[in-house]
Amino acid sequence: MYKIKKTNNIILISLLLLTTFGFLIISYYYKEKINKYNDSIIKNKKLAYKYFPRFIKDQNILVNLNFLNMTSYKDGKGKDAADFLNDKISWEPKRPFKYKTVVPKKYIEQLNKLKFKNSFTEVTDKIDLSTLNFDWMTSLHKFSYWNPEKSKYFRSFLKKNPFTISVPSINFSELLDIYRLRYIKGAQDGKFKQALIDNRKLAELIFSQDSTIAKLIALSIIRTEKEFLKHYAKSDKSILSNWKPIKELNIKRAERVVNYLLAVSMSRHDSLITTELFKNNKLKFFPCFAIKNNISELVRLMSIGLKKSDDFIYIDGKNIVFYNKVINSNPKCELGHLKTRWFQLQKYDKTYAKIISNNHTIFNIPSIYLKIPFLRKYIFLKMISFISKHRLLEIYEES
Repeated sequence: MYKIKKTNNIILISLLLLTTFGFLIISYYYKEKINKYNDSIIKNKKLAYKYFPRFIKDQNILVNLNFLNMTSYKDGKGKDAADFLNDKISWEPKRPFKYKTVVPKKYIEQLNKLKFKNSFTEVTDKIDLSTLNFDWMTSLHKFSYWNPEKSKYFRSFLKKNPFTISVPSINFSELLDIYRLRYIKGAQDGKFKQALIDNRKLAELIFSQDSTIAKLIALSIIRTEKEFLKHYAKSDKSILSNWKPIKELNIKRAERVVNYLLAVSMSRHDSLITTELFKNNKLKFFPCFAIKNNISELVRLMSIGLKKSDDFIYIDGKNIVFYNKVINSNPKCELGHLKTRWFQLQKYDKTYAKIISNNHTIFNIPSIYLKIPFLRKYIFLKMISFISKHRLLEIYEES
């Protein structure tokens, strides 16, 4: 009996030692990772300060140029394309009910099967679009902006999933297919100029959305416009008359500004830059887009349960007061579900916090890991290391 008890004690002590040793190894591994990400954040902060004057210059030029008609919907003015477009484009995740998109799937499937060496324009005669109708695109010209969040599906989803962090979005891949097909259809019908006009308007509406991916997709459409224009203008010079292509220089300016605002929102900069942007009214390029980016990141951070012990990444009272003022002083910015979650999280509702932590994981890491300080910090730092990985701020060094 004594020997059995002694053996059990040895096994227990061995397990404790192994567990402790394992924990120390894991702790060391993650702390090394934390240091690496920390260095990355410090580097990005320096770059953000370094390129702030250039960001201001870029955005002022774009505003003065009325880039992609961006001033037509300033302060919420103009007509929203939501009621017209939201039910014509597929969404991700897929809607649970039947719907009919403007472009049948068979055309998109044929389009994606086409193979080319250098340019997509090489294969535009390989697909028959004689029965595809794009008359609906003429209606786009009645609208000034597009806010997809006014979709019935979007609101229904939030009602059923009140504590979700991930929300539905329109299928941008499908939008890219639509604009390619529109160019091909215009060329095949001998009406390429109208295709240019329609696709430029589509790009403007996509660009008006307060979403980083939307703005970058719109810029991709504009950049490809030149490729199609160059190809089809060879046989029809009249296409170039009364048409003003957007300069590559200004497309790059827009990319820099979008990337800069995303990087600043994700890197948890101290309030110097955000104060300059919001409080001192220096932000002229889509203020609502910048506010939404910042609030979105803050909601994500608050949702993983950051504590005061998480030092500089902790969202303290000053941050909260500052952004509350920013939101209240910009009442025309439609923050929608983000605004609701922002104010809910401030109430420190334990039930709400618990539901969030139990219903989502970050980078496939179980939410229980969020209870361990160094792992919680590692998860956060990995979230914002996206900035370095995609070189969001280095884009200024390449220009």
